[in-house]
Amino acid sequence: MRLPIVMNFIILNPTNDKVWNNRGVAKSELGDYQGAVTDCDEAIRLNPRNSDAWSNRGLAKIKLGDYQDAITDCDEAILFNPKNDSAWSNRGLAKLNLGDYHGAIKDYDQALILNPDDANNKNGRLAAENALRTKEQSKKLVEEEENHYMDLLQKSGEHIDLARKHKKNYIGQLSLTPFITLFFIFIFYSNSLIDFDTYIKNPLTFLPFLTILIVFLTPLIWLIRINIRQENKHHALQEYYHSRYLIEFYMIRYFSEQTDRKRIAETYMYNWMVSPPSDLLIRLDQKNADHSDIPQLEILKELTRRVNTPPNT
Repeated sequence: MRLPIVMNFIILNPTNDKVWNNRGVAKSELGDYQGAVTDCDEAIRLNPRNSDAWSNRGLAKIKLGDYQDAITDCDEAILFNPKNDSAWSNRGLAKLNLGDYHGAIKDYDQALILNPDDANNKNGRLAAENALRTKEQSKKLVEEEENHYMDLLQKSGEHIDLARKHKKNYIGQLSLTPFITLFFIFIFYSNSLIDFDTYIKNPLTFLPFLTILIVFLTPLIWLIRINIRQENKHHALQEYYHSRYLIEFYMIRYFSEQTDRKRIAETYMYNWMVSPPSDLLIRLDQKNADHSDIPQLEILKELTRRVNTPPNT
């Protein structure tokens, strides 16, 4: 019944800014926010210093989702009456909706100073605090997630660098083998320890020279073997960390909605799991009879679990 009464007052006194403001409040309470804005416009036109009209129009604009203009209106309301707790509270609500949680808390604090018993002020500040806490926690989780991804990529890069280093080592060692062989032939030949005519007649006489050559080459061959194994191992670990990065990144961020990326990750993981580097990495761990703790097998089980888990209903 409030709106018809206010309309009668407007008919009797159409130049009264307070009456227009009151009708705007009544329309806002009835959900007619655009009508409330129109009535508050008229109240402000009649009295530009009407702090309540500015504040109420700001609240109506908040209901309409026009948060930035609502802040501007509340600024004007506070300018004309700094003790208008509703203006501080409404501006806090607008800032809360825009994600400016620090600003919202400051405005609600000022509203509570002016009106410490108002439930809206208390609830608004509590909502801003909770939103700020959630935002900071989310930001921390995102930072931790990004650091985790960067760590996986860094480890992948470290292992590929180590693989290249070991490959360079064994290629260099392999290149030494013919020079060492030629060096021994030269030493033996220059000291008349090698008689090719005798070797042709009796090949067994070549065995002492061959034995000495093998003894000197054995450590080099062993080093070559070690570097080849290390190169394969680090290449496999590089594949593992890079694959793990892709799987975790796509799983966490995209798998719930984008099935095409899910298939990409599944295909990549499957192709890597059956590739020689991963098989080699398992063979390098032959001392452990139970391979259930091999990291890439664990991630494959995690992939299977997530893919086969039905979505929440």
